[in-house]
Amino acid sequence: MQADLSYYSHTIECNFLIERMKRCYHDHPLGKFLGFCDKESSDVAACCHEERILKRYNTHHFLPSL
Repeated sequence: MQADLSYYSHTIECNFLIERMKRCYHDHPLGKFLGFCDKESSDVAACCHEERILKRYNTHHFLPSL
């Protein structure tokens, strides 16, 4: 499952990659099913994964110790 691709919830770098993926999907409406946009899709997935790791680390980092 892909992460939420809303503009406000990602970094500038991920937003750039999301736009590239959406543009590829628009330019290749059938090709997206045949692997034309695999590189863009995997770049977005990797970027969202890195964001998730950073958010998880930062949340844990600022929680008070018990």
